[in-house]
Amino acid sequence: MTYGNSGLNILRGPGLSQVDLALLKNFALPFKEGMRVQFRAEAFNVANRANFRLPNINVGVPAGGTITNTITGFGRQVQMVLKLEF
Repeated sequence: MTYGNSGLNILRGPGLSQVDLALLKNFALPFKEGMRVQFRAEAFNVANRANFRLPNINVGVPAGGTITNTITGFGRQVQMVLKLEF
């Protein structure tokens, strides 16, 4: 079996891309000096982009070089937080 004259690392997978966003606002409490409330909204993977796994590295089969799966657990997530600082 011969593999030809291809160079090393010719099969590259797609990169991992994720955009996160956080917005926050601090409010001073008028009735208690030094205390404040912070409202925070955070969003992870805002664009809800699918991140794919690496391609199949078996080049001798018909499915060689194909991507058949995604990375799970990276869907869009939004959370809101109310924090009391004293």
